[in-house]
Amino acid sequence: MPPFVNLVVSFTTLRAYFIGRTYLTAEELGRLLPTVDEVEILALGGEVADGTPDSFPPDIGSRLGTVNRKTIRGAEAEQIASIWRDIDFDRHFASLCHDPFYALRFHLHGRLILETSVCWKCSTYTLPT
Repeated sequence: MPPFVNLVVSFTTLRAYFIGRTYLTAEELGRLLPTVDEVEILALGGEVADGTPDSFPPDIGSRLGTVNRKTIRGAEAEQIASIWRDIDFDRHFASLCHDPFYALRFHLHGRLILETSVCWKCSTYTLPT
């Protein structure tokens, strides 16, 4: 078999793995997000240097700093998590500009469950993969 065939097969296998992993992560941290007791809502704005605490998105695009935050606890936090779980996490709906104005942090007993930034222009969000 020519070497380029192995390269194509390897790329296809790797691509399938990452697409599958992305879907599994979206399911796990989307509709299957565990119960939470606290949600931090962070308003983002203004570019900041790499490594700045509370900057988003953590691994793509220009980093935006946190200009304001609100912490929601108890039943209200779980209400926000319930709305999050109802989102259709199909990656085919995104146009991929990802220019977020908000970030969310979901917590349970002080432990971070999910940190995501949300773009309202293209309906994208970030997920750890």
